[in-house]
Amino acid sequence: MVPNTVANELSSGQDQQAYYAFYQQYAPRLWGVILLANLPVSHSEVILANVLVKAWQEQDSYPLTAPHVLSYLIGLSHKLGLPLERVQAVLRSRLKPFSR
Repeated sequence: MVPNTVANELSSGQDQQAYYAFYQQYAPRLWGVILLANLPVSHSEVILANVLVKAWQEQDSYPLTAPHVLSYLIGLSHKLGLPLERVQAVLRSRLKPFSR
């Protein structure tokens, strides 16, 4: 679901389509990363919505077609309250080192 704050700001149908495409491409991936922090769902939802809205509004400073958009979104998530230390701890516990 697209946050109403953005949907209300999109003036043309073309803008809406562009945002929906952006949302559909990155929201599920970012949601998976956010869930790794084991935060309450309501808090996780707020982070997701705020990050996508902020990224959309600031796309002049970081074009959403640039490489590494997901990395940019994760960094923005951290600025908006995602504790990356918790995400990293979960990833470290799931990843096994290569053995020779």
